[in-house]
Order: sequence, then C-alpha cells, then structure tokens
Amino acid sequence: MRRYFVLLSAVLLIALCGNTEAQDSVNIEYVSSTLWTGVNDVEVVGNYAYCAFVRGLVILDITDPANPVFISKQYCIKTGNGIDVSGNYAYLANGETGLQVIDITDPFNPILTGSYDTPGYAYDIFISDSCAYIADGDLGFLIINILDTSNPSLIASYNTPSSARGIYVIDGYAYIADYISGLQLINISDPLNPSFAGSYDTPQLALDVYIAGSYAYIADESSGYNRISSLQIIDISDPFNPSFAGSLDSLGNAKDVYIIDNYAFIACGGRGLTIADISDPFNPTFEGSYDTPGTSKGVFVNSSFAYIADDKSLQIIDISAPSNPVFTGSYDANFHSWRGCVSGNYAYIAGYTGLHIVDIADPLNPEYKGSCPILYGAYGVVVSGSYAYVTNGGQLYVVNVSDPSNPTIVGQGVSFSFAWSICYKDNFVYVADYKGVYLEIIDVSDPSNPTHAGQFYICYECARDVIVSGNYAYVYSEIGGVIIVDISDPYNPIGAASYPCNSGNGGICSSNDYLYLTTFDGLEILDISDPLNPILMNTVNQLPWTEDEIYAAGNYVYTRDSGSIYIIDVSDPSNPFLAGSYSPGGITIFASCGYIYTSGLTILQNTSAPPCREYLPGDINMNLGIWPPLVVGGDVTYLSHYFMGMANPPCLIDGFWASADVNGDCVIMGSDNVKLVRYMKGLDVISWCPDYEPLWRSTSDAIDDGEPVGWPNCE
Repeated sequence: MRRYFVLLSAVLLIALCGNTEAQDSVNIEYVSSTLWTGVNDVEVVGNYAYCAFVRGLVILDITDPANPVFISKQYCIKTGNGIDVSGNYAYLANGETGLQVIDITDPFNPILTGSYDTPGYAYDIFISDSCAYIADGDLGFLIINILDTSNPSLIASYNTPSSARGIYVIDGYAYIADYISGLQLINISDPLNPSFAGSYDTPQLALDVYIAGSYAYIADESSGYNRISSLQIIDISDPFNPSFAGSLDSLGNAKDVYIIDNYAFIACGGRGLTIADISDPFNPTFEGSYDTPGTSKGVFVNSSFAYIADDKSLQIIDISAPSNPVFTGSYDANFHSWRGCVSGNYAYIAGYTGLHIVDIADPLNPEYKGSCPILYGAYGVVVSGSYAYVTNGGQLYVVNVSDPSNPTIVGQGVSFSFAWSICYKDNFVYVADYKGVYLEIIDVSDPSNPTHAGQFYICYECARDVIVSGNYAYVYSEIGGVIIVDISDPYNPIGAASYPCNSGNGGICSSNDYLYLTTFDGLEILDISDPLNPILMNTVNQLPWTEDEIYAAGNYVYTRDSGSIYIIDVSDPSNPFLAGSYSPGGITIFASCGYIYTSGLTILQNTSAPPCREYLPGDINMNLGIWPPLVVGGDVTYLSHYFMGMANPPCLIDGFWASADVNGDCVIMGSDNVKLVRYMKGLDVISWCPDYEPLWRSTSDAIDDGEPVGWPNCE
C-alpha cells in the first residue's frame, strides 16, 4: 500500500509543484486575444466584413447591416494595416511581420496558413491572380507568389523613392501612393523585373490610391500646418506621363479612397467620411459627409453601404442617397485600455469608453461579457467582491459587477483633480491624485454613497501610483521617491517615512514584504518588513526606460515600455535578473497567475511561472471553478479519488467521506490535505479517525482488481 502512495505521490508532486529545475530564461508565449482594439481596414465579401484589426483579423456577419455580429477572429502579431480578400483567403499587410495568409473557407474558423516576413513595414496589399503586391513602406513594394498559400515566396521588389503606403494593380502596372513622392507608376508586365514608368508628385503626402478608368484617385494627407488635405485626381491614360486632372481640397486628413460609379468615398481621419461627385474628374465637387465618432482610416463600399474602419469601431453608413449618408450600424472596437486587474475568473479593463469585463476562466477562449460606460472614460480600476471601483480621472465610480454581463453604476462621488491610480483595502479606496496634491482616502462601506475620509499632502503633479500593504500606503512620487503613510486610521493618515530615489514616470507594486518600483535607475527592490525603514535589496538596471505599469505575481515582476514587456525574476530579491521580454507590448499590462494581460485584450503566458500561486497550498481541485480559492474537505476527497483511480466516482457514502480525514481529528478540512502531502513527502504519518474504519485502508483486497474494498456499486 505504501508503494502505491509513493508512486502516485511522485506524479502528483510534479503536477502540484511544477519543474523545480532552475530556469535560465523565461519563455513567454501568446495564448489568445479578444482582438477588440482598433480597426484599420475593411473589405466586404458577401455577407461578411473582414476587418484588419490592430492584432489580426476579425470576421463579422453583416447580413443585417444594422446589427453586425462577431463571428470569429485570427490573431496575428503586430499590426493589421491593410486587407484584401481573394477566393478562400484573406491577406493581411501586417506591419513588421509583412504578409499574413488566412484561410477563411469556414468564416467561423479562420486558420493562419502562411506568411512572408517582408523587409520593411507592410502598409497595404493588393491581390491579383496568384500574386500579392505589398506596399512595404521605406523598402518600396514587393511582388510575392501566393500560389502556394502555405509558403509564399518573393518574386521581385522595387524600391520607390519615398515610403510606399498604398497600392493598386491593374493592366500590367502597379500604382504606388508613395508618401512624399506622390504617385509612382511601375511597369510589372514582367513581374520578375519591375521597372519605372512614370510619376506625379502630389502636393501633400500620398497615402492611398484607387484606379478607375483612366484616372488615379489619391488620398493626399495634409502635412505641416497648411492642412490642405485633398483628393487628387491624376490622368494616367499615358502611364509614362501622368498629369493633373482635378482635386477636392480641405478634406481633413485624407487617408483612404474608394471609387464606385461617379462617386469617390474618402476616409478623412477625424472628419469621418466624405463623398465627392467625380462625374467630371476635372471638377470634383462635394456631395455629402458623415462624421464618424473616431478616426476613419479605411473605407470599402458594397451595394448601398459604406463600411468605415473608424479606428475604434466599424461604422456602417447607408449611402443610397450620397448627399445624405445615414448611420446604419456599428461594431464597437473601442477597447483601448489604460489599466486593468484580475479578480476571480474575470479581467476588468479601464478603457477609453468605460469599464470592460472579460471572462478569462479559459485563457484560450476569453469571452467578452459586458461593459459599463463611464463619463470621459476609465483610467484606473480595482475590484473587491461584487464591486469595481473606477476612476475617470476626476471622480470615483462604484460599479456593481455581480452580473458581469450587466455591470451597473451604483454610486459615484468624491471629486479629485486627476488620478489614474487607485487601490482598495477594507472598505476604503486610496487615490493618488496626480494633478492635485494629496493621497485621497474614500470610505466605500456604503457603495451607493462613497464619502471622503481623509487626505495626506504629497505634492503638486507628482503622485503617480499608490499601493497599500498592512497599515501603510506607499505613494510613488514623481519627484520625491516613495512616501510612506500610516493609514491605520484612514480618517487621519500620518506621514511615517520616505524612501528617496531617482523617481520619474514610474510605478509601484508589492508582494509579501517587498516593494518594487520603476525609476530612472531601473527596477528597485525594497525590503519593507519594517515599513519605517525600507531597505534597498538590489536594482535591475539593464531595463530600458519603463512606464508606470508594474505588477508582481509569484516570483516575477512585469513592466513595460512603449514597445515591449519585460519580465524580472525576483525569486531571490537580493539577486533579481531580467528573465525575458516580449514584443509587442501595449498601453496596459497586468498580471495574475503566470498570465500577462495587455492591450487588446491580449493574453500571454509566462511558461516558466509555477501554477497559480493565488491558490492556497493544499488547494488542488481549483474549487471546481469556485472563487476565491479555498482549502476545504473537497480537496482531500479529490486527492483520495485520485489515489482510487476514480476522478468522478458515482457516489459517496459516509464511510468513504470520513476516510478523507487523515489527521485523526474526525473533521475534514484543508489540514488533512496538507497532512497527506506531508505523508507523501515522508515527513509525517497518517492518523485515522477512530470512529470510522477507512474503507480504502484495508489490505485484504488491496486494489488488485481496480475496485477498492467497500466501494459501492451505485448509480
């Protein structure tokens, strides 16, 4: 019997404790993404809209244009700038990673099948026959063979004078919107040897081009202070000598153009959609406009609807009457975020439009649950129990999140100058008021009526971050280091100590008896076991300049700059080291249980991190989905079932239930589980409850037939 325990103990301890070998580096892997951040381009085929998002492809069902419905997504690292759909494939011009090929045969299950890493930055793409033509920024444009979609290969390239931003291919010519150099015409009748044909230098910055008939229509974005953004119309009847035909000026920031019949549809940045009558190309005239809520970047027209990639949403506009375009429907992609946190099975994100909630119980399949609009957007969030405490910069909002699909504001009040960092402890919210001069303390014991409790002077425009540990609040000051405030009486906070450092636009977090802060010198680790006398343990100074996002989870600290996420191993606080990094980063990061959450919501995993340390030692059944984690008799029963080879036994009887008591106190608790683990390690002995004979303790039958003694045959 003992050998049976020992054999299984080795297996279980590996499962519980993970690999104990030292790790030289941290392996960061992509897990999943909601892909609800930013729409850069769109193409419509049939009843589906294929959207190039900041992190990949999103497919929407637009059968009912008034109610576009999310169908599926495919994550692609870096930025989806342009999209073209041909046959059963969607092709993305994907920034630094070049061409991404996605099989959309089944729109509900898109599959990334191939890619080609272009040398430049892929802005736009045009598919013609079996070739992908890519506007690759400073490296000009490329011709890529996509006959084998799983293995695209380079045919040829042509380095344009400036930066290739838009591309259109027709009749043996590639027309390049080449930024400073205007329109470039390249002869590609021999794809192996593209050659210069002609050019026309537009007055501003050429971002996109559309060919219709004998004319090239160019979205020519304004530069400098003149703001004369325009639609430029160029006569290309002689490709070797293109000439000016007409223009329509003062269009905001013209970024994209689509031509159908006698109309040009222009995505005009902050001004939304502009429609021009081009029946006379020499004299285009304004026809109508629609001011979309965000920054319009791309436009596609299908039937009587214009689909606008509007940065924060896909806008669908009825253009059956071009002089009077009318809003029809939208798909919200305004998921840009500032800060976030994890509580239980949910991630809470403070975003531009308010609070967003995502179910992350299955990190491979995050599910967007709901949102709560917050005036002027949400900047900081912390969650306790059924309430989320949110700051919009100038005021505290209390949101009931007991129903994640329908979060509702139940209280608001207590104004401050401007703050994005808050934390919570024991019915009090602590706010670092950056634009003000105080650490503000708010009593939220009555969620419907938050009231001001106390405040402590810090300094003007310097309180960037705050955390609470024990009876002390630690405020990160932009110019004064760390200010330590005694909050044992929240109504009367008292200055306790300080830690001077080379602080700046950094942040602060804590774990156990250690404080972590990002400064101009790097990541500093302080021992705060004595809060009145913080002691510097060490500094990780090989970090580049980091922002104010910093989180501690387990043996790791996570921080970021504008491009990357950095992971620092702090298992030995006196000897921390930079363990790894991941690019791209994001506006927001927060971490929990080995998972890293960044803008999007993109979920990454630190695969070297041990199992979730938020589960208490002895909790092995993950509470069967219950939160917060508990160590109870169910864990002991679970472990006993494991030994019995019965993960889900058909039923339990009193005797078997009692047999889960292994420390002799006749009470089934988490302490029994700890006792059993100690027994498996050879550190303790088993003591049975004298009132019961454990049914699986008998050696008369052992477990030879796989049916433990006393196990009832019940349904």
